[in-house]
Amino acid sequence: MGLISRLQDSKVDKKFADLKRALEQKEFLTNFQIKKLQTVAKASSSFQFKGNKLQFEFNSSLLDCLNIAFDHLHEGDLPGVEKELENVKASLNKQNKVIRFADKSPIGWAVVEEYELADNSEDEMKLPSAKRRALSKIRLHKHA
Repeated sequence: MGLISRLQDSKVDKKFADLKRALEQKEFLTNFQIKKLQTVAKASSSFQFKGNKLQFEFNSSLLDCLNIAFDHLHEGDLPGVEKELENVKASLNKQNKVIRFADKSPIGWAVVEEYELADNSEDEMKLPSAKRRALSKIRLHKHA
Protein backbone atom coordinates (compact mmCIF):
# COMPACT_ATOMS: atom_id res chain seq x y z
CA MET A 1 0.00 0.00 0.00
CA GLY A 2 2.89 2.38 0.67
CA LEU A 3 4.13 2.01 -2.93
CA ILE A 4 0.70 2.85 -4.38
CA SER A 5 0.41 5.85 -2.10
CA ARG A 6 3.86 7.11 -3.16
CA LEU A 7 3.00 6.62 -6.84
CA GLN A 8 -0.22 8.58 -6.41
CA ASP A 9 1.65 11.34 -4.53
CA SER A 10 4.23 11.43 -7.31
CA LYS A 11 1.52 11.79 -9.96
CA VAL A 12 -0.20 14.55 -7.99
CA ASP A 13 3.12 16.35 -7.51
CA LYS A 14 3.87 16.12 -11.24
CA LYS A 15 0.41 17.41 -12.19
CA PHE A 16 0.75 20.24 -9.68
CA ALA A 17 4.19 21.17 -11.08
CA ASP A 18 2.80 21.10 -14.64
CA LEU A 19 -0.12 23.31 -13.62
CA LYS A 20 2.19 25.74 -11.84
CA ARG A 21 4.48 25.93 -14.91
CA ALA A 22 1.49 26.54 -17.19
CA LEU A 23 0.19 29.33 -14.96
CA GLU A 24 3.63 30.96 -14.80
CA GLN A 25 3.87 30.80 -18.58
CA LYS A 26 0.41 32.39 -18.99
CA GLU A 27 1.37 35.13 -16.53
CA PHE A 28 4.58 35.79 -18.48
CA LEU A 29 2.68 35.97 -21.77
CA THR A 30 0.08 38.31 -20.30
CA ASN A 31 2.75 40.63 -18.91
CA PHE A 32 4.59 40.46 -22.23
CA GLN A 33 1.44 41.46 -24.15
CA ILE A 34 0.72 44.32 -21.73
CA LYS A 35 4.27 45.63 -22.15
CA LYS A 36 3.97 45.34 -25.93
CA LEU A 37 0.67 47.27 -25.96
CA GLN A 38 2.18 49.98 -23.79
CA THR A 39 5.14 50.29 -26.16
CA VAL A 40 2.90 50.50 -29.23
CA ALA A 41 0.64 53.06 -27.55
CA LYS A 42 3.63 55.19 -26.59
CA ALA A 43 5.11 54.88 -30.08
CA SER A 44 1.89 55.89 -31.80
CA SER A 45 1.95 59.28 -30.12
CA SER A 46 5.67 59.95 -29.87
CA PHE A 47 6.90 59.99 -33.48
CA GLN A 48 6.84 63.00 -35.78
CA PHE A 49 7.03 60.98 -38.98
CA LYS A 50 4.93 58.00 -39.96
CA GLY A 51 7.89 56.16 -41.50
CA ASN A 52 9.80 56.30 -38.22
CA LYS A 53 6.77 54.99 -36.34
CA LEU A 54 6.37 52.12 -38.81
CA GLN A 55 10.06 51.23 -38.56
CA PHE A 56 9.87 51.34 -34.75
CA GLU A 57 6.85 49.00 -34.78
CA PHE A 58 8.63 46.65 -37.19
CA ASN A 59 11.75 46.58 -35.01
CA SER A 60 9.60 46.00 -31.92
CA SER A 61 7.88 43.04 -33.55
CA LEU A 62 11.28 41.51 -34.37
CA LEU A 63 12.41 42.03 -30.79
CA ASP A 64 9.24 40.31 -29.61
CA CYS A 65 9.98 37.29 -31.81
CA LEU A 66 13.57 37.16 -30.56
CA ASN A 67 12.46 37.35 -26.92
CA ILE A 68 10.04 34.49 -27.51
CA ALA A 69 12.81 32.52 -29.23
CA PHE A 70 15.06 33.02 -26.19
CA ASP A 71 12.27 31.82 -23.92
CA HIS A 72 11.89 28.69 -26.04
CA LEU A 73 15.66 28.20 -25.93
CA HIS A 74 15.72 28.40 -22.12
CA GLU A 75 12.91 25.82 -22.02
CA GLY A 76 14.84 23.52 -24.37
CA ASP A 77 12.11 23.88 -27.01
CA LEU A 78 14.22 23.91 -30.19
CA PRO A 79 11.24 23.64 -32.58
CA GLY A 80 9.81 26.77 -30.91
CA VAL A 81 13.13 28.58 -31.38
CA GLU A 82 13.25 27.57 -35.03
CA LYS A 83 9.67 28.75 -35.61
CA GLU A 84 10.35 32.20 -34.14
CA LEU A 85 13.60 32.57 -36.08
CA GLU A 86 11.73 31.66 -39.27
CA ASN A 87 9.21 34.41 -38.41
CA VAL A 88 12.07 36.91 -38.04
CA LYS A 89 13.58 35.80 -41.33
CA ALA A 90 10.24 36.11 -43.16
CA SER A 91 9.62 39.56 -41.67
CA LEU A 92 13.05 40.80 -42.69
CA ASN A 93 12.62 39.44 -46.22
CA LYS A 94 9.26 41.18 -46.52
CA GLN A 95 10.65 44.45 -45.16
CA ASN A 96 13.56 44.36 -47.62
CA LYS A 97 11.10 43.75 -50.44
CA VAL A 98 8.93 46.76 -49.56
CA ILE A 99 12.02 48.94 -49.14
CA ARG A 100 13.00 48.01 -52.71
CA PHE A 101 9.46 48.85 -53.89
CA ALA A 102 9.60 52.24 -52.20
CA ASP A 103 13.05 52.98 -53.55
CA LYS A 104 12.10 52.15 -57.15
CA SER A 105 9.05 54.39 -57.15
CA PRO A 106 9.12 58.17 -57.39
CA ILE A 107 6.25 58.26 -54.90
CA GLY A 108 8.14 56.08 -52.41
CA TRP A 109 6.37 54.82 -49.33
CA ALA A 110 2.92 55.75 -50.64
CA VAL A 111 3.26 52.72 -52.96
CA VAL A 112 4.19 50.51 -50.02
CA GLU A 113 1.12 51.61 -48.07
CA GLU A 114 -1.16 50.77 -51.00
CA TYR A 115 0.72 47.54 -51.67
CA GLU A 116 0.21 46.37 -48.10
CA LEU A 117 -3.50 47.24 -48.25
CA ALA A 118 -3.96 45.11 -51.37
CA ASP A 119 -5.37 41.60 -51.22
CA ASN A 120 -3.27 38.43 -51.36
CA SER A 121 -2.94 38.35 -55.14
CA GLU A 122 0.38 37.89 -56.90
CA ASP A 123 3.02 40.57 -56.26
CA GLU A 124 3.47 41.22 -59.95
CA MET A 125 -0.18 42.25 -60.16
CA LYS A 126 -0.35 44.06 -56.82
CA LEU A 127 2.55 46.44 -57.39
CA PRO A 128 1.27 48.26 -60.53
CA SER A 129 -2.16 48.52 -58.95
CA ALA A 130 -0.65 49.93 -55.76
CA LYS A 131 1.31 52.50 -57.78
CA ARG A 132 -1.86 53.67 -59.56
CA ARG A 133 -3.79 54.01 -56.30
CA ALA A 134 -0.95 55.86 -54.59
CA LEU A 135 -0.57 58.29 -57.51
CA SER A 136 -4.30 58.87 -57.53
CA LYS A 137 -4.32 59.69 -53.80
CA ILE A 138 -1.36 62.05 -54.20
CA ARG A 139 -3.08 63.87 -57.07
CA LEU A 140 -6.29 64.21 -55.02
CA HIS A 141 -4.36 65.74 -52.09
CA LYS A 142 -2.59 68.21 -54.39
CA HIS A 143 -5.87 69.39 -55.91
CA ALA A 144 -7.74 69.57 -52.62
